[in-house]
Amino acid sequence: MTGPRPEERISRGVSHWEVPKSRNLARAGGHHSVVSRRSGDHIGFRKVDMNGVHEVALRTAAAELDYPDGGEPLIEVRVDAPDGPLLGTVPVSATGDIQEYRTVRGRLRPMPGLHDLFLVFLGGGLYLDSIQLLASV
Repeated sequence: MTGPRPEERISRGVSHWEVPKSRNLARAGGHHSVVSRRSGDHIGFRKVDMNGVHEVALRTAAAELDYPDGGEPLIEVRVDAPDGPLLGTVPVSATGDIQEYRTVRGRLRPMPGLHDLFLVFLGGGLYLDSIQLLASV
């Protein structure tokens, strides 16, 4: 299985980043991640089946997170637009290295049906390797 076709991807401000194969999840089509450059950057995917989805798992990395307001960087999960309905947030913590990934999870409020799905980075320097939507069985 390959990644989304170009017309299915939506992004602003993120850089697509190739990472060493030993540090991220192997999948057909290559070994890549994205990184936010500034707060508000986002990446999205068109026509995602959200039926039964109640949680998201994200593999993230960040060398250092030192924000002047003392707040914790987050990744927001939204549908339909980068400023669309908020389904949930996932806190991101420093991993010590931009290629040292950890899985972080966040609960999502139900939003059945097909939706464009957006991950909005509230902080720069946040690396994202993979996204997994978890649905009820």
